[in-house]
Amino acid sequence: MGRTGTSSTAWGTSTPDQRRRSPRWKLAAAAIGVLAGAAALAPPAGAAQPEPFEITCGGVDYTITSGNGKWSVGSDTQSSTHFIPKAFTFTATDAQGNVVFSESIEKKGHRNQETITCTFEDTFEEDGQTLTFSGTATVVQRP
Repeated sequence: MGRTGTSSTAWGTSTPDQRRRSPRWKLAAAAIGVLAGAAALAPPAGAAQPEPFEITCGGVDYTITSGNGKWSVGSDTQSSTHFIPKAFTFTATDAQGNVVFSESIEKKGHRNQETITCTFEDTFEEDGQTLTFSGTATVVQRP
């Protein structure tokens, strides 16, 4: 399938234009954007700075920044601790608790490295609907 063709997914068949407008695809893109990033890579001059967000790893709360890239390293804003992602699980629910979107992704690598599980949650508005976005990230944590 090329960029201009249709694709069949667990959510049905869609065109690239439909995927860009679909709340599920927006949530997937938001999920990956929220969790993935490379704070160590400086953004180009004039680019927006990464938004920090809260995660809890091993019972400790962190505020981390993220930038571009699904599997990029995230960095704690208060220390030199950084997090190398291995897997993510995302769920978005509406105000009534109905699951709007759920996804799990994992990459190969980091097999012999100790991992921890981090959790996160955020509530936001999307197309006039209040959504709660929550999930876990399996990461290799480095000082």
